Amino acid sequence: MKSKVSRRVLLAAAAALLIGTVSVRADNLTVGILAGNGVTNFSNGNVDPAPLTLIDIDHPAPAAGNLTSATLLWSANSSPCSSSFKVKFFRPGGSHSRYTFVAQRGPFDSQAGLLTVPLDPPVAVQAGDVMAVVQLGPTTCGGVYLTPDAVGFHTLELDGDDTDPITACDPNTALLSLTVSAQASGTAAEALAGIVPGVGSIHGAAGSNFKTAMQLTNAGSDAIQGHLVFHPMGQSASASDPSLAYSIPARGTLSFDDAVAALGASGLGSLDVMTSASYPPVVSTRVFNDGGAAGTAGFTEPMVRLDDTAVLQYGLGQQNSTFAAPSDPVRFRFNVGVRTLSAGASILAVVNDAAGLQRRVVTRSYGPNLFVQAGGSDFLNGYVLSANDSVDVVVTAGSAIVYAVSVDNVTNDTSFQLGDRRR
Repeated sequence: MKSKVSRRVLLAAAAALLIGTVSVRADNLTVGILAGNGVTNFSNGNVDPAPLTLIDIDHPAPAAGNLTSATLLWSANSSPCSSSFKVKFFRPGGSHSRYTFVAQRGPFDSQAGLLTVPLDPPVAVQAGDVMAVVQLGPTTCGGVYLTPDAVGFHTLELDGDDTDPITACDPNTALLSLTVSAQASGTAAEALAGIVPGVGSIHGAAGSNFKTAMQLTNAGSDAIQGHLVFHPMGQSASASDPSLAYSIPARGTLSFDDAVAALGASGLGSLDVMTSASYPPVVSTRVFNDGGAAGTAGFTEPMVRLDDTAVLQYGLGQQNSTFAAPSDPVRFRFNVGVRTLSAGASILAVVNDAAGLQRRVVTRSYGPNLFVQAGGSDFLNGYVLSANDSVDVVVTAGSAIVYAVSVDNVTNDTSFQLGDRRR
């Protein structure tokens, strides 16, 4: 970047204009920010000629989604002007010094004041993407307003109207203490925050009455939204699976005494936690037997994120996990649960006895986004586990979350083992 950057800053500061606070309809997803009081622009005829690209690096997309409109505060020496600006979006690289072009819309006509233009077709962005306004000129058409002297806000100014990857020059001259008064709005696309692999609301063996209690806590400073989606056992996930929308205020907590029942469902299944925020809720899940007046007995089950070591994925290092069968198979029943991801999974299960001798090898295959839970002998194709046997599970294709539970046949108290590829 040339030394003309500092000259632009001085010219801009000298042309400051006070306006009232700007407010617009708040959409689900926004990128950029609209200015408040005390703004200026690069529309002075003494500045270098357009095109001029102004990128707001400090107000990125908080989540993935589709942007459908852009709103700008525009100053014009002559109004209106045809084809005087474009809206662009960039994806930052390893630092603020490099940006890759994502999409552009326009050129659009400009006029003085607050103007909204459609982004047609909608622009798909990822979390972290940033917005830019390209002033196409001439300088008599004015430009987008900027907020000066906003501590902590910076705008990266770049010359040219290239669609190639953009590399900024010396950050000491490229970063300005100004923020572009422009904002794109749309709808956030929900992403999978994590999976609670096995949940249920069901009456089972030995008089059990298993339920799943959940708490979702928003650890951030903004409200977050999303959905809980229940995938019933034995069938691949579909758009018709029961779901429930949630909204959690900043620092707030949402709780369910029986999460599966709250979704209007029953039986066994797995639960997807979807979010439109850039961070997931903190999820605490307890699966328990409801003994009524006798109280409850159960275990805490973690939510598994897709990058967790509990996701066993073929081709990604060591992808096996080992589960211990009960020390007393008469007193305890033993179940194995599998939740596959989008590629399905093939599994090799190897049974070793207490002395370490191999007793049985079983192969199983599962479809995509499928949950099953089976008794130990059913999972092992009829093989009956003995005391202190172990089951080594290896994913030979696709990916899956695998767990095992041991249930006391008298009290229905339960212990939980989650597969972990680090073992």
